[in-house]
Amino acid sequence: MYQLKHIDQFGVPLQLKIMNNDKTKKTFIGGIITLTIFSLSLGYLISNMICWLEGGLPPIITTNLQMAESINYTFQKNSIQLGILNQTDNDIDPFDQNNNILTPILFEFEGNQVLNTYSIFTDQQTIVKHVYGSKTILTTSNVDLQYNSASDYLRSFVIVLKRCEKEFLNESQKCASEEMMSQYFLDNKQQSILQLSVMLEQFDSLTMQKISIPQTYYLAFTPQLPQYTQLSFQATNVQVNKGVIFDSITKSSYLSGMQVITQAVGSNFYNKMIGDGAIYSFVFTFSRISSDMAVTYPNLGVVLASVGSIVQLLLLLQYIALGYNEFKLEEQLLHEIITYIKPSIRDYKVKFNIIGQIASVKSIKGEDQDIKSFREIYAKLKSEASQWLSILHILKEIIQCKEDKGFVEEKRSAQYETNQLLDIPEDEKVIVGQMNNLVRYKSHK
Repeated sequence: MYQLKHIDQFGVPLQLKIMNNDKTKKTFIGGIITLTIFSLSLGYLISNMICWLEGGLPPIITTNLQMAESINYTFQKNSIQLGILNQTDNDIDPFDQNNNILTPILFEFEGNQVLNTYSIFTDQQTIVKHVYGSKTILTTSNVDLQYNSASDYLRSFVIVLKRCEKEFLNESQKCASEEMMSQYFLDNKQQSILQLSVMLEQFDSLTMQKISIPQTYYLAFTPQLPQYTQLSFQATNVQVNKGVIFDSITKSSYLSGMQVITQAVGSNFYNKMIGDGAIYSFVFTFSRISSDMAVTYPNLGVVLASVGSIVQLLLLLQYIALGYNEFKLEEQLLHEIITYIKPSIRDYKVKFNIIGQIASVKSIKGEDQDIKSFREIYAKLKSEASQWLSILHILKEIIQCKEDKGFVEEKRSAQYETNQLLDIPEDEKVIVGQMNNLVRYKSHK
């Protein structure tokens, strides 16, 4: 039992009452500060909770780059668009399916091996007006990009603009005449602009969803000059934590950027892999560097911790209230001690201002008194009364009281002994007692 009592961490100290039933000194200034702290804290908590529930608090986002280990991505239909912009309406459109000059062919590769080859001409091919003139837009169907660093496996694809070949056309399509082709390839004035648009993605932290962002490049195209363009896509692996109390993690990957490199090549560059007649090629592959992004949304604990830090800052105001209450308590005690030292002070109605200075003095009859002289007297009494707040002074007074009590008891005992020895009559005992007290008092002095 004793050991359990010894380790009790919830012991309570004895609190003496200051006055009446009050164990603590409280003031209206302290009440105002308390109300201010609680009001601001509650308002901040409510505003943060509303903002958190509406998704207004920004998440913590960290990113880092690393060597890609395994990437697998499928370009959905219309994710890649290829167009050619003619400067005037009179320029020859090489993508015209009725008089085709350039056929866009997609080659799917696994390593260096060709898996599949097909034209990306579709029935949805469109021709629109553009600031440069007319624009023909071609779109791809679903196509895969894969990379694995462990097995050095790579799956990529290439879009090649090749001189028209019938084997890649269907029944409703046909190549242009040799005369038109020769005119197109030999005409040095034929200048066009290739437009390549790729649909990339970014993570929107406000909606917690991925959004599509088209990335468009404009490339000068000259039929007489074969060119090679490589597009290296950078993958981003995102990890999103949307837990309210405990972690709730979802993972996904998307293409967030790409690097484009273009260079001119010789006329025989494509012969071994693709065959002759290739004018322009777009090689799609993965970058060996990927990006990892972690998105952590504030949970309930983070919100409460944020509110707690602000509350701790507001609680600094409590020291003002504590200091003021301590000051008022001391002033009240000093005034009570002064009334015991000089009881005549009770005959006056003294009012103090907020900082403890005497504001007005009136007699019991309501007559105004001289504040200046009263303040001087009160200041001297206050200085004397302040000694009573010292523990040493209180102990000294207690000892003095005990000595005085002993002296009184001694006088009473001596008077009784004298009366018994002298057998003095009752009417004379009073006179003898007074004389005896006088003698003892002088000897004590």
